[in-house]
Amino acid sequence: SVLLKKESKEYGEVFSTVVTGNYICLHFGNGEEVDYNAMVKFLLLIFPKENFELNIFPGAPYGHLKLPSSQMNSLLEKSLNPEHHCAQLDFTQNKRWVFFLPTHLNVDSFSKSMNAILPETEIDKVVGDVKIHEKVLSSESQKKMLEYILSQDWTKVSMRRVQYYGNEYLESSKHVKPTKPIPPTVTELNSELKSKGTNPKECEFDVVSIIELSAGQGIPIDFEPHFFDGTICYFPLNCRISIDFEDESKKAYTKSLNENSAAFITGDTRLSYRIGVGERRFDKVQNKLEFRKCCYLMVLRKLRKDPCKCRFSALCAAKKTNKEEEKTIAASPETM
Repeated sequence: SVLLKKESKEYGEVFSTVVTGNYICLHFGNGEEVDYNAMVKFLLLIFPKENFELNIFPGAPYGHLKLPSSQMNSLLEKSLNPEHHCAQLDFTQNKRWVFFLPTHLNVDSFSKSMNAILPETEIDKVVGDVKIHEKVLSSESQKKMLEYILSQDWTKVSMRRVQYYGNEYLESSKHVKPTKPIPPTVTELNSELKSKGTNPKECEFDVVSIIELSAGQGIPIDFEPHFFDGTICYFPLNCRISIDFEDESKKAYTKSLNENSAAFITGDTRLSYRIGVGERRFDKVQNKLEFRKCCYLMVLRKLRKDPCKCRFSALCAAKKTNKEEEKTIAASPETM
């Protein structure tokens, strides 16, 4: 009943009376890594070659299993209690019965599925002005930067821990004010990004935000204020992120960004799309789930020195500021 309520479907729409190769796995946890690992351990006893596809849904007590052949379906059925289609699995602290019930649905039909995202090749066609550079820093430089970040004080903003350097961007009021100088480790990264950016002059970043994102935590999508110039850059450390985009028709797209990689967002995409970071606990890589760790996301921007003259007048926050605010923004010190 919980599943049917969450999915807003009738029993017959979900469950099948015949084997389909797709199974709903019920009562095995809440979509956590320990639940997934216990399920994989059980399935590997039946299918040592790992040619199955298991998906879980964060916060939901059910998952989805896909088996590609009738032979594998038969092997699973033989491993279950024939009357109730279930098996007792060893979890971290206890044993639980898990039910494997045939379903009409594939994984992307579930409302809580986070795997039904646009392929990268398609994203590139519809979300322009986004350039990715992999492996920006050496392992040693990454380690030094992470050690520096973890040694500094944090400010709590919207349930997230944040550090600001150069200029502090106040998201709630859409204002900027000078703050502590950009440290050498960030200056080193800034130099690397400037050399890789689409327009080096637009990559002289002087507004640096470092945001701590635990697994499953994200940043709500919103428009980028137009008092920032040129390019915005996302640079995650310690774990990958998913950047969410929403166009003017409110159609959403997601692009994955590996750790130690930089995403340069420019042009109309930066000016007219809503941009944020998805709330994902795991990623699907070659039909396996990789669980996320805590990410330290650096968001780098550059203050605009002149009034914005873009064509998106309805979205342009820079044009709505009064003269005193424009003077404050223009007078913010160069910190690079």
